[in-house]
Amino acid sequence: MKQELLEAIKAKHEAKVLEARANINVYERSVGIGEHPDLVGAVEDQVKTYAESMEIIDAVTELLNYEQESF
Repeated sequence: MKQELLEAIKAKHEAKVLEARANINVYERSVGIGEHPDLVGAVEDQVKTYAESMEIIDAVTELLNYEQESF
């Protein structure tokens, strides 16, 4: 059960990483510029989401590895 919860958290944040990457790619194109007058702020928000999610993924991966080594 604990492993399933950790895997769910990891999957959630992997999706957030993919979403942030996709959003940054859109903002790099002219299509995204018209909708966001503060383009730097919008990209910064996506970078923060990306960084936070990567940190959580790393932590969960470490916990999952620790759980496997404990048995």
